[in-house]
Amino acid sequence: MNGWILAGYNNLMPITCILLAKAVMPIQTGPYLSWKNDPRTTMVVSWNTTAPETTLLAWGTTSECPDTTRGAYEWRHEVELTGLAPGTLYYYSIPAHPEYGLCSFTTGQDKPDSIVFLVFGDTRNNPHLSLLENWELHRDIVRAIIQGGPYEFGIHTGDIALSGSTDSHWQWYFATVADLVRTTPILYVPGNHEEDAFPDLLGDIEHYTTLLALPGNEANYSWDYGFIHFVALSTTGRPDSLEKVTKWLEDDLARAKKNKATKWIIAYFHEPFYSSGDHGGSRDFADYWEPVMSKYGVRLALCGHDHDYERTKPIKGIVYMVVGGGGATPYPIKTHNDWSVVAETTYHYVRIVATPTKLVVTGFRIDGSVLDSFTVKR
Repeated sequence: MNGWILAGYNNLMPITCILLAKAVMPIQTGPYLSWKNDPRTTMVVSWNTTAPETTLLAWGTTSECPDTTRGAYEWRHEVELTGLAPGTLYYYSIPAHPEYGLCSFTTGQDKPDSIVFLVFGDTRNNPHLSLLENWELHRDIVRAIIQGGPYEFGIHTGDIALSGSTDSHWQWYFATVADLVRTTPILYVPGNHEEDAFPDLLGDIEHYTTLLALPGNEANYSWDYGFIHFVALSTTGRPDSLEKVTKWLEDDLARAKKNKATKWIIAYFHEPFYSSGDHGGSRDFADYWEPVMSKYGVRLALCGHDHDYERTKPIKGIVYMVVGGGGATPYPIKTHNDWSVVAETTYHYVRIVATPTKLVVTGFRIDGSVLDSFTVKR
């Protein structure tokens, strides 16, 4: 029997249950936002229920939510709204679940003068803390992130859940970030903890791809927001060869560089090329991707994996950041490197304000104090 015991959560109360299958099982979550297509004219609203029910979303530009979109009868609910007006405030609600209240989002700007976005990561549980301590820690981190906003969107650098194959760990994540993700679309990249924990499924990220709605194949993908081209790279969980991904990366960045509207190219992936923390840098990926990123003008790379904060000097034209202070067990700084500008073990998040000529990057500890601040100029 392929059963295992796990710790789960029913709303805010801890429970214990036994699952008898490796497949993704229904979980209960409130709404969360993301994009699969143009951020200016679309938005994906997702939520999940423990039993199948008809998908129904009420929405509109007024709080009465006069429009409705109906979907399939299922437990995984995903509604992509299309044909929206850029830079516009929309309201939405889930009629079957009034407990989630009235929510809202703003579509992407058409031709922005500036862009403000969030970076955070490694939000998985700390197994050395009790359930209550974990809940209080993650609550404080999310409160600090929200107070540091608003943001037009967020980027998560991976390791969302402690065990990517455990349904209740995903339910935990969505419970802790509920107040953030119902109003701010988040774009993710898989970390090593998103892999299924079972040897016969090693490399599978079924929960990640089932529960999230992202562009492309959801692991290696790219998207544009205003004058920024973003490229996400998976350092885990896909059978694609590095050669294949590198070819895709080169083709994607070549197109982005030719686009006159693109002023910045920013990459994000879980395992960093450079890190003074416990894991250290991953040269396996760096040997393939760094030459391509440098060739086509990537200026900033956002990573996680080590549970600390770090920023490098520009290396081959690229500033690398480790943003891994989202709630997982803190890792110590193990080495001191000439290429490292700032390295600190602390819970944190990053706010980036971009214009066509500069990126103003600020790292914050969760007490609100500034951890790091720097500017990248064109």
